Amino acid sequence: MIANNSFPDTYKSTETEFLLNAFSQGPQRLKKAVEGLSLEEMRKRIIPDKWTIAEIVVHVVDSELMGYCRIYQTITQSDKVFAYYNQNIWTDILDYNEYPQDMIDDRFILFESLRNSILHTFKNLSTKDWTRTGLHPEMGDITLRNLLELYADHCERHIDQIIQRRIILGKPIKLESILEPRLY
Repeated sequence: MIANNSFPDTYKSTETEFLLNAFSQGPQRLKKAVEGLSLEEMRKRIIPDKWTIAEIVVHVVDSELMGYCRIYQTITQSDKVFAYYNQNIWTDILDYNEYPQDMIDDRFILFESLRNSILHTFKNLSTKDWTRTGLHPEMGDITLRNLLELYADHCERHIDQIIQRRIILGKPIKLESILEPRLY
């Protein structure tokens, strides 16, 4: 399933260094977003038919695994077509909401490791490298720069969702957004 949608130009004027900084802060910000919540609170379905905080956290990291592969595919040009995955099927079949605390804690470690590895690679790219493209199953051709935008935004978007759920739970947290507006 390859769509022919064009990638949004939301961050077109945003400096790459700013995006790299936002990208680098993702793991710490995600961890901060859930700080002080019990596993029971993270598993509570606060908004009917929407993901729990636990499901959001695990999704962000599993999506990052896909992003890691897509980024390296684009850099190496080893395979232009990115794998497709259905996030809702992963969430349901892998039962993210039943992950024990130690598995959620492991996800934070994995997230930080993936981001650190990608950041090291990003910092060694030439200006021309950022224009390399891959074929996203829903967005069509996208550049490496677009992938940086996508995954920096992805984490921030889900942090926003966690903050909303915390407010409903009566456990608000002050965590200002570092990327505005959202890609979608």
